[in-house]
Amino acid sequence: MARDLKSGTLTHVRQAHLILITGLPGTGKSTLARALALHFGVPLICKDTIKEPLLDVIGAADRAESRRLSDASFAVVFALARDCLRAGVDLILEGNFRPGQHETDLLTAIPPVVESVHVTQVLCRASEPIRIARLTARAADPSRHEGHRDADLAAEQAPPSLDFLTLPGERLVFDSDVASTQMQSLLELIEQQRSVSFYV
Repeated sequence: MARDLKSGTLTHVRQAHLILITGLPGTGKSTLARALALHFGVPLICKDTIKEPLLDVIGAADRAESRRLSDASFAVVFALARDCLRAGVDLILEGNFRPGQHETDLLTAIPPVVESVHVTQVLCRASEPIRIARLTARAADPSRHEGHRDADLAAEQAPPSLDFLTLPGERLVFDSDVASTQMQSLLELIEQQRSVSFYV
């Protein structure tokens, strides 16, 4: 936070921009998050990027163990986000964030002056056949740890769609079935939000 050396009051400071990419497994979150990080040149923290090496080292014999590693991965995501946001760094977080559970962790990561961070949520969606096809392809990918349970997720009955987290800021929906037609408008919307980024 920048302060006037004499008065101690806040000077004009650029808001950090936190972009949350959320949605069910197989809805295109990682692909979108990487594209946004590349386009805007900002750091990206993905839950599965943290979970993958944990699975390699610790493993997960069943669903409960996989869930515990997911919880541990999210804890790391929020800790890293806290340090980045308090340094005023724009940031993209990607994961299947849980409404009603992860709001407290994210609000804790945001600096005490809430206005110092601008939040944009992007909820990814995909038709169920496409989502299942993506999960099935992941399950056959030898570079992806089986502890992610992609095969189980592909075989299970479709869960209800994830919703937005209860956080301040914009809420956008991204349909990855028609990503080619939606991407440009999404980039333009986020660019507009990032351009209005100063407070007193």
